[in-house]
Amino acid sequence: STQKEPEERERAARNRDLVAARMTPAQIAEAQRLAREWRPKTAAATPPPATPQTSGSIVIQPLLEGRKTITPDWAAINAVPLGDKGNPVRVHLAGQEAYLSRLVCSNGAPPTFYRVGSFGVGVYGTIVDGYDVDCAGSKRMVFMDMYHPNYVEPRPVPGFTIRAP
Repeated sequence: STQKEPEERERAARNRDLVAARMTPAQIAEAQRLAREWRPKTAAATPPPATPQTSGSIVIQPLLEGRKTITPDWAAINAVPLGDKGNPVRVHLAGQEAYLSRLVCSNGAPPTFYRVGSFGVGVYGTIVDGYDVDCAGSKRMVFMDMYHPNYVEPRPVPGFTIRAP
């Protein structure tokens, strides 16, 4: 316990009372209910598995062409495991390393990875990059497409789990 804790507690109580003075009785009752029901998230909580997109259009942004809307062949894409060349991980520009850094190996450790290079035009009509991803000597090539503005892939490639962004 530090000397500042009682002061901080008193300041928090004063601020709470100032806010409560401006609230209606219904708002106070709702705030009290929410406070009673609040539970901290556990570190081990795993988000529900995300499902692949199966229909609809998406926006891509090739470097030289600007934004455009396409409707991919979702059946063909989803017939291939995520991370293969036929179903590259969709990320935004500069999102490749962010995605790979969220992966977790089966032993709980983060993988090491490095960019191998570009592998031509992929299923979304943009360039696909390949990354060598290594979990304690078990290597796998993960293909990624970085031309999906503001998109963050929620699913892990097979053989991994993934942390939330």
